[in-house]
Amino acid sequence: MCLLVSFSCAPPTPTPPPAPEAVTPVPPATTTPSPSPPTSPEPTPSELKVHFIDVGQGDSILIDFGETEVLVDGGNKSPGVTAYLKAYVDGPIEAMVATHPHADHIGGLIAVLANFKVDGIWLNGDTSTSQTYNEFMSAVNAEGAEVHVAKRGDQIKAGSLILDVLNPIQPLSGSTNNKSIVLLFSHGSIDFLFTGDAEKEAEASMLSAHVVPDVEILKVGHHGSRTASSKPFLQAAKPDRAIYMAGKGNSYGHPHDETIAALIEVGAEVYGTDICGTIVVTSDGKSFSVQREKQCAPRAPPVIAPEPAKFVVSDLSISPGEVIAGESVTISFDVANSGSTTGTHTVTLKVNGGELATKSLTLDPGQSQRVTFTAKTESGGTYTVEVDGLKGAFTATGKAVSGALAVSASVKFASLGGGTQTLYATVTLNGHPVQGADVGITVYYKTVTRTFTASPTGSDGKTQISWSVGRPRGGYTVKIKVVATYQGQSASTTTGFYAP
Repeated sequence: MCLLVSFSCAPPTPTPPPAPEAVTPVPPATTTPSPSPPTSPEPTPSELKVHFIDVGQGDSILIDFGETEVLVDGGNKSPGVTAYLKAYVDGPIEAMVATHPHADHIGGLIAVLANFKVDGIWLNGDTSTSQTYNEFMSAVNAEGAEVHVAKRGDQIKAGSLILDVLNPIQPLSGSTNNKSIVLLFSHGSIDFLFTGDAEKEAEASMLSAHVVPDVEILKVGHHGSRTASSKPFLQAAKPDRAIYMAGKGNSYGHPHDETIAALIEVGAEVYGTDICGTIVVTSDGKSFSVQREKQCAPRAPPVIAPEPAKFVVSDLSISPGEVIAGESVTISFDVANSGSTTGTHTVTLKVNGGELATKSLTLDPGQSQRVTFTAKTESGGTYTVEVDGLKGAFTATGKAVSGALAVSASVKFASLGGGTQTLYATVTLNGHPVQGADVGITVYYKTVTRTFTASPTGSDGKTQISWSVGRPRGGYTVKIKVVATYQGQSASTTTGFYAP
């Protein structure tokens, strides 16, 4: 078949952190330094500790206030968190929160449920087909605790502690990460925001609901991935300290440089469990201090090279999807530059595996352009189309069978005396519009005979002819014969009008 074309334009079990390297109070500057970590794991009644436990590539956070404990996630099955928790949990865990059913958040909770009494369990209502999720839910059901499904506006109460649920909304929608439970927790004037793996979609939802305050401590979303921590979200939260939880040398590249840069840009000191190990924030309700298991400084601003031009081809369209051999199709698609620099990209149009046409585009960052090719078929068959991995197809049928061509016509009468008339014609084949048919007319008026030719029919089978028969007098009938020809066939019809 032939086609003619043209175009237009998991580390070891975590250990409790040692004494802090430095105590960092927040304003007012007159506050006294926070005390050194107590020799006993039980804090004083007014002192609260939040442990960002180093579980490698995963999340696990313990809120410890006297004899009240809340556990948010548990990392993977290995290394687990039970050994760490035994040094801090007094009696039952009052509340356990599984932010979403990914293994790096719920895997370690299975052993926690086997080793501790849990009074209340909060889930987001999402499910998974993974073995880890099935084991976790079996452990939840065996625990006999009250089980709640969290939604925006709920409050999780544990002793005197109250955690506000900012996400998700119910019924659930979006990706698994964006269904994560997000919690806002305040201890006096010190606010904590725990974001699970919530990404930019969930952040936008929370911003729209005006539920994101400025906070002192932010648990960075999705291990510091660029898919979270949007600039509007960080500008609303304005954290003094940002803590991401990631495994050293993880295969995801977490945290991403863009995220670290965005956090520093809003004034946050940034720490990560991959470098600092377990991080503990101690609050007296007026000021806080940060202690780290390993010697580490806040993350320095990363040097981010401009992202090269990145071209994406999308929205492939072929119209019409079925033509008669000899007719043309329009193939169009979008080309966009999603990178940070201007670049040039050459798109290649392939039909039935063969290169048919190319076009080079130079686009600025964020710029897009619609590319259109017009291709004329010369034989019947199915044509496969491919442009930069996008695929589509169209069909060209064989030549028309005898007697299947038809033409219809109508006239828009203007006036006599030199007026221009317009005839509209439609050509069909087996009831379908014919593209490329030739249409001519013969006009009979008294003794005058004139012939006119229209442009070939378009993809809708239509064409029109404007014509005049000079300066005739009224009171006569104008007869018009319309003849359409296409691929050796012809069809005719007659029409006309009375000239008063």
